[in-house]
Amino acid sequence: MRRVLTGFSIFALTVVFLGGGFSSAGEVYAAEINSKLNISGYEETSVARAEETVWYYRLQNGVTEKRLWSITRRVWLTDWMPA
Repeated sequence: MRRVLTGFSIFALTVVFLGGGFSSAGEVYAAEINSKLNISGYEETSVARAEETVWYYRLQNGVTEKRLWSITRRVWLTDWMPA
């Protein structure tokens, strides 16, 4: 009896893993989920965003100067100029 159960278990696992009748229902379900979620493949999407900037001011030799800083890229966009 033990040999029969072991043989049947091995047969059932072989059928499932080698693409027998049991796995086709799983494949259909996975395809349905992929189509609903649109994850069939890797799709790179880019979102256009406005660059965030801020003006910095300083008083240099009695002259007020300003300089533009990019928060998005973390770089100065201008040199110091009179305000």
